[in-house]
Amino acid sequence: MFEILSGRVRLSHLRKVEIQDLLRREPVRTDLEPVRAIVSGQSVLVTGGRLYRERAGATTRRLGPSNLTLLGNGENEIFDILSELKAAHPSLHFSSVIADVRDMTRIRSVFRQVRPTAVFHAAAHKHVPLMEENVADA
Repeated sequence: MFEILSGRVRLSHLRKVEIQDLLRREPVRTDLEPVRAIVSGQSVLVTGGRLYRERAGATTRRLGPSNLTLLGNGENEIFDILSELKAAHPSLHFSSVIADVRDMTRIRSVFRQVRPTAVFHAAAHKHVPLMEENVADA
């Protein structure tokens, strides 16, 4: 912001921030064919809705799960992602669970209810250095 206000950077130089800008490494490329073999026609549970939205949401229809359940502890974020996915893929069945992946009792209950064939655990803290200093909570 300071650089814009001082005139060193123009607004025309700004661009949308991509997830790759934040990685501090080269992005990993995933061959989706083995994933499709696991997911197609199956019940799938995904933790960490934000990462799902950013990286896999566009491939949902091509992977063809019979049911996709998003699990997260932030109801606003899960609601927003679920709304986006339902609008983008109206023929697919989506469900949601509000839960904390650190709550083993709750997660066992979710697994009994959802009975997922595959789980993609993408839940993550966003501030890794801070969480490395707070391992017990991470």
